[in-house]
Formats: sequence, C-alpha cells, structure tokens
Amino acid sequence: MNLAEQLKAKKDLKVIEFANEFLETIKPQLINAAEEGYSAYWYTINSDIPNEKR
Repeated sequence: MNLAEQLKAKKDLKVIEFANEFLETIKPQLINAAEEGYSAYWYTINSDIPNEKR
C-alpha cells in the first residue's frame, strides 16, 4: 500500500469513527423524538379531530 492509500485509509477510518460518535451522541434524542412523534400520531388518530385538520 502506498502513502496515498494509507492516508486515504486513515481518513476513511476517522470519518467512520466520527460518524459512530455522532450517532451515539444523537441516538437518545432520535429515540425520544420518535417516541414523541409516535405518541402525537396516535393522539390525533384517537382524537375527535376531523380528518381534514390532521
């Protein structure tokens, strides 16, 4: 492997590491948002709000 390939491999590894850290950081927020969205969805489905206003 030449120097350019080694540098690219290191850069790719850094990108993957950053992406993993980023996802671990935002995972709780994503889960919370999904739960809130799910709850809001079922609230509107089970409420008396007319279909055209949902």
